[in-house]
Amino acid sequence: MENINDRQKQLLSLIKENQIIEFDKIKKLTGNTDLALYKDLAVLEKLKMIYRTKEGIILRNIETEKNQTDLSQVEKEFLEEKKRIGRFASTMISNGESLLIDGGSTTFVFASYLLNKNNLLVITNALRVGNILSKEKKAKNQILLIGGYASRNTYSTYGSPAIEVLKKVKTNRVVMGVCGIDPALGIFASNEREAATKRIMLDCAKEVMILADHSKFGTSTDFLISDLSRVKVVITDERITSAEAKAIKEENILLHIV
Repeated sequence: MENINDRQKQLLSLIKENQIIEFDKIKKLTGNTDLALYKDLAVLEKLKMIYRTKEGIILRNIETEKNQTDLSQVEKEFLEEKKRIGRFASTMISNGESLLIDGGSTTFVFASYLLNKNNLLVITNALRVGNILSKEKKAKNQILLIGGYASRNTYSTYGSPAIEVLKKVKTNRVVMGVCGIDPALGIFASNEREAATKRIMLDCAKEVMILADHSKFGTSTDFLISDLSRVKVVITDERITSAEAKAIKEENILLHIV
């Protein structure tokens, strides 16, 4: 913090307090001019203390990003987009919530941004999600791992044992990754066992949040999870096309592009 002035320290405190904050709100709260704010935000971004998106300004957590090295080379594709998606999605989560998080590279990145949350109940079939959230001892979060047949590709559990547990689960939100999204057809998985497990997950909460980078749009497989009527929120990156964004919004889905 030695390299920044008092005004920039004030900005950091505001961003941390709000988790995500719009430029106009910062201007109103601080009374600073546009030019001064742009200069200060540029300094903080250059120092890798913040991240600017279309939705607002987010505090960057370097320790969190160090934990994201536990990804295979294949999963590192579009990693910067996945970081933006995961970081923004985490700002929508409040302390004390209950979450069901499934397996996948984007949901794993999302989970790494939950380390500063407190009193969460996280239920997951993703072994790495459980592992990374268990590292933070001070947060007093409860982690419930769901058993089942383990996938070597996703480090997650699926199949009838997992489904039997999921039938009894109710949480505030389901946070899910998918292999494909086709607005006309729905959301897709990579195999039938995974699709069957994800279908049950959709019944576990009133709000289903899909985290998907732009490469998942317009893509389908032979394994349909559901149509889009079950999805409330989609978070993706700015490389999604305007046509794809329009199609998602026409399904009455809240779309965040970060």
